[in-house]
Amino acid sequence: MMTKIALKTLPALLLFAHGAEAQMMPRTPPGAGEAQITVNFSIPFFSDERDPIKLIAAQSQFRKQLYEVASRECVALVETIADECRLVSMNVNVQNQSQMATIMNANAQYRVTLKGK
Repeated sequence: MMTKIALKTLPALLLFAHGAEAQMMPRTPPGAGEAQITVNFSIPFFSDERDPIKLIAAQSQFRKQLYEVASRECVALVETIADECRLVSMNVNVQNQSQMATIMNANAQYRVTLKGK
């Protein structure tokens, strides 16, 4: 008797299991492991240079340092939270605080694929 009940319910169980399998969603939807990260950088710049041409050249060197810092940030992100990283945009702002002091700020946006996703 138990065998007859089991044989009668087996096709229904198989149908139910098959239907559930057809409706399963992927574990990680496309793009779910991606994130956009913004990192801000700031470099104070002090100079007693009065020649504007030399001052602009010095500021250019400091901007290059900001670019280098931003490019190395992907290495830090991959070492900690990301499998992949790319710099997608960067904004640099120069603020003259006084005749001798300037602060250079940058914010950089990175697109990362998070680890384990």
